[in-house]
Amino acid sequence: MAKTNRLAANERKLSMLIGEQRNLQQQVLMAERVMADLENMRARIAEIDLEIELGEKWIKLDHPDWTGDHLRPKVPHVHDSPIRFGNGTRLANAIVRESHRPLTVREIVVEACSREGHEDIDSETIDRLCRTVGNGLTAAKKRGVPIDHDHGYPRRWFSVMENAVPKLLENRG
Repeated sequence: MAKTNRLAANERKLSMLIGEQRNLQQQVLMAERVMADLENMRARIAEIDLEIELGEKWIKLDHPDWTGDHLRPKVPHVHDSPIRFGNGTRLANAIVRESHRPLTVREIVVEACSREGHEDIDSETIDRLCRTVGNGLTAAKKRGVPIDHDHGYPRRWFSVMENAVPKLLENRG
């Protein structure tokens, strides 16, 4: 026997109500977990406030006119990079491949950030990205990606496919 329009409409409404009920039950369970841990969270906030106060006092002992206005809050254990997650080594390899000269990791990072739409980046972030991209390029070389470096300091990365080796030897003398 075929479904009538009324039966189909009522079943749709019922399935929506069942879905809303399950969603609300999950939200209630999550809220109860948070409420059970509320006192621990408040105690941790008080500890953090004290640690921040003591840390500021410690810094002001050495630097009396220091203020923390320039500090940007960072959430722990969260991807905090101007380059999208998983895109760093891929973008670095593309930059090395497209370049007509050997590039340092810092030059690669600055170009990668500009391609991602970030122009003014603090030096701490640049240094962190340099370590990440440098390690990624080293791992890519070990995996067989056709890139290499000049074994100098700072390392200058180049694409083997673009025949940058003669240019590298000319530049290094």
